[in-house]
Amino acid sequence: MVRASFDSSTTAANAPSFRLQRIERPAGAVTVAASPDAAFVARINLLARQPVSGARDGAQLKQCVAPDFVVLGAPDRAVTVPAHTAQTLMVLHATPGAFEALTGADVAQVAGPIHGRIIADGLMAGLVERLFDVADSDARLAESLFQTLCLTLVERIRARGSRAPLRGGLTEGQLSRLRAHVESRLDKPLPIAELAALAGLSPFHFARAFKTSMGLAPATWIRLRRLTVGQRLLQDGAMSVAAVAAAVGYDSPSRFSRAFRTMTGETPSQYRRRIAQPAVAS
Repeated sequence: MVRASFDSSTTAANAPSFRLQRIERPAGAVTVAASPDAAFVARINLLARQPVSGARDGAQLKQCVAPDFVVLGAPDRAVTVPAHTAQTLMVLHATPGAFEALTGADVAQVAGPIHGRIIADGLMAGLVERLFDVADSDARLAESLFQTLCLTLVERIRARGSRAPLRGGLTEGQLSRLRAHVESRLDKPLPIAELAALAGLSPFHFARAFKTSMGLAPATWIRLRRLTVGQRLLQDGAMSVAAVAAAVGYDSPSRFSRAFRTMTGETPSQYRRRIAQPAVAS
């Protein structure tokens, strides 16, 4: 589900300096279309942020999902962001003029070298999320957060100047083939060697490139995909827990139940009963 939520205007020229778009629980990777703006796309994990009743160790939950991160889209270039139903994407479209006025830097030159790269920076992801929280209620604070975000990005890029450049990940073609293959075989084993062959890489190089592109090790991403699809099947209510477990590649309902509880803090049966309660009450 996509919601456009806010446009900000600069004081001087009354021209928009940024606009916000929220994409809630996407079914898969999301492509932000090319536009004259730069796009900060913060991926916020919902599971790691929800209170988990009965969870013995919150860290166990966070190990199941990728950390929040930002992907930067350069002006006039589309950018694709990996996502799952357990996440929300928050897209901040920043106009070049506003960015340059704030930072003194050309946004195309800043964003170009890291276009489409995952930026594992909790501060920047947090700034985007906070900006969404206040945009409708406090325009002045929202503008201040936007300024801080732009300045932080420039500072981060300059700090990287003396480091080795980021290594490349998988191409969009490789990612598209892999996603289609995984989706069609969730009920079967998915060994890394099989996926690496599909991408035309050795298992070692595939694992590195996959993590660069997706922010997760292949096995972790596949496990999360199995469980999020399993969660959706449980919501539909048409299949038994045992049938759902088999459909997403678990050889026994008990193994599926343990993995699901680690991810959500509930067993599949508890989860199904809880989401059914509002419907019963109404």
